[in-house]
Amino acid sequence: MARKRDPDDEVDRFLAAVVASLDLWRRTQHALESSDLGLRKVASLDAFVRIAVEWEGFRSRWHIAAINRDSSAYRAQVEARFRASIKERGFRELEPYVHVALPAQLGVATVQRLLDPLGRNISFGDNWTDRARAELANPYSAKVQSLSSADLRVVFASEKLRNAIVHRSSSSVAEMNTALVALDPTADADLVRTSRVTADGIAAYLHARPSSERRVEVWHRRLGQLASRLRI
Repeated sequence: MARKRDPDDEVDRFLAAVVASLDLWRRTQHALESSDLGLRKVASLDAFVRIAVEWEGFRSRWHIAAINRDSSAYRAQVEARFRASIKERGFRELEPYVHVALPAQLGVATVQRLLDPLGRNISFGDNWTDRARAELANPYSAKVQSLSSADLRVVFASEKLRNAIVHRSSSSVAEMNTALVALDPTADADLVRTSRVTADGIAAYLHARPSSERRVEVWHRRLGQLASRLRI
């Protein structure tokens, strides 16, 4: 039997990515020290995109690893969804006889195919805690559910900020600004922004130094903290 994937390994992998990304950003800033400020701002924007993409992949891999580690909750959830679909299709009388035959232990590749047959990262949207509650066994489900409201707002804002950088549409920029305003000013004073950030102003927002660190550094550190809180 293949070795089960350890979600803690994914935490270590992401934290290493945080260190590597910040190291690259700092070396780039040093190399551009005498250059135009605009280039340094662009480097800060690039660093955020790099770690935001890593974060998206990390959450997906961690979730899959948690199911691979203990598939009991996910198998029950798949059967419940299948039974519900039988009822919705008008075959209510067959529901008691329906059983989904899944292996007691789901391999990583199987979990990936069940969650997304196209092999993409899991799209959690604003339902991360709901999916963890439905699909993950404890202690993994409990780890996600233990994240504070401030933590979840950071997760949501990082996604909206990344989307605004990539798409630069009016709707994505509006969603980014809504998410930045909603950040907890007590927990994330250096990240929250009450005045509007334009698409062209995102790089300046990330490169700004509200206190001892530039915001791009704070974003790296904050996402690293969230990943660490998922460690068992």
